Amino acid sequence: MKTNVLHIVDKYSYGGVETIIYALIEGYISEKYQLSYYFLRDLKKKQHIEQENVYIKNFSKFSLVRPLFDLIRVIKEDNVSIIHTHHKKGFYLGCIISLLNKKIKFIHHEHGDVLVNGVIYKFALRLISKKISRVVCVSPYVYEKTIKVVGEKNKDKIVALNNFIDVDDSIQMENRPFDKSNLKIGFIGRLSPVKGCKYLISALPFLDNSISYHVYIAGDGVELNPLKALVDKLGLKNKITFEGYVSKISDVYQKIDLVVVPSESESVSLAVLQAWLSSKPVIVSNIKSLDFLAIDYLNVLKFETKNPKSLANKITELCDNQNLQSSLVKRAFDDVKDFSFSKFNANLNFIYDTIK
Repeated sequence: MKTNVLHIVDKYSYGGVETIIYALIEGYISEKYQLSYYFLRDLKKKQHIEQENVYIKNFSKFSLVRPLFDLIRVIKEDNVSIIHTHHKKGFYLGCIISLLNKKIKFIHHEHGDVLVNGVIYKFALRLISKKISRVVCVSPYVYEKTIKVVGEKNKDKIVALNNFIDVDDSIQMENRPFDKSNLKIGFIGRLSPVKGCKYLISALPFLDNSISYHVYIAGDGVELNPLKALVDKLGLKNKITFEGYVSKISDVYQKIDLVVVPSESESVSLAVLQAWLSSKPVIVSNIKSLDFLAIDYLNVLKFETKNPKSLANKITELCDNQNLQSSLVKRAFDDVKDFSFSKFNANLNFIYDTIK
């Protein structure tokens, strides 16, 4: 009989966390464990996954009591032995459940909240570290920061599990050099301040007049209107297309030449991995959290974080050097194979095997 594991996720929505969960729903394999998934809020309002092991609720953003009682019911009815939480709200509920139910095993997936959230979250994480079974960190950088929060004495409970991207071994690398005569730049990601799309837009006026370009921005979020206002202010309306949310992201990669990831903070950038898999060169801000993944002049180009002029210079440099374009794409295409779902699946099962 399989051990039942319940993943508790704040939002049924679009984003990096949700991408991981949806991949698990579709492709997770284990002879020992049966996964089910509980979404606290429904932000899609459509395209529901119709499976018995998927619960999609729509509790208030600030509600804890109602989802807590419903989760206790589900855990009892489904004979859940392990809860695996995601997002801050999932974590707080997991803390309460683990304190109420001494037999439950509690795993929290640290997607990067420890990098950006304040003292309350970090205090709770440090406090619950005595009770928690595992904290699963999505990158080596997040792993290091999490250990600093929970303390060295709880280090054995912290593990790193890199995010993944669907890697098909049959995919062939496409080498398509580009130049400044018809440059197509892409930004793919959530439109929030931390993703730094404004730095890409602000860099465009600094590009040389000899560069003929168009920018495609794929994504949605709270920064959409401010970004559109910035585009109008800079007189770039004819140079930029806002694609909105794109369900088939490969459609965007097919029409762009390079990807810019101008984030102020990242845990693991799925945009970088997707670009690598799509054989597109990447220009990324030189944030420390991506050092384990992105190596300047080897698989990416790096620009000074929050510096539009620096970004413009890197775009120009890449346009002028087709050999650099090819070398970045080739190395990145090799590197992305280390981030396969099959490896993630096997490592996740190992984590479940080793919890106490």
